[in-house]
Amino acid sequence: DAEVRREVLYSLGSIIAGLEVPHCHVHLVPIRTEADLDFSRADGSPDPDRLDDDAERIRAALRAAGRTEVADA
Repeated sequence: DAEVRREVLYSLGSIIAGLEVPHCHVHLVPIRTEADLDFSRADGSPDPDRLDDDAERIRAALRAAGRTEVADA
């Protein structure tokens, strides 16, 4: 649907991080501006059900775009 496409078509920001122990991981973040990469702006207590719903909508949009490698939850 249009709402899913709008969310998937944001710009994609990336952050490579690894501060506490010797490792690194990559954050891929849908952004509108560079300010969206500021972790201090993140919701510290996101609703788990909303996260699950958002993840499923993104998986569905990727599958609809022909991405067959998308894993199930």
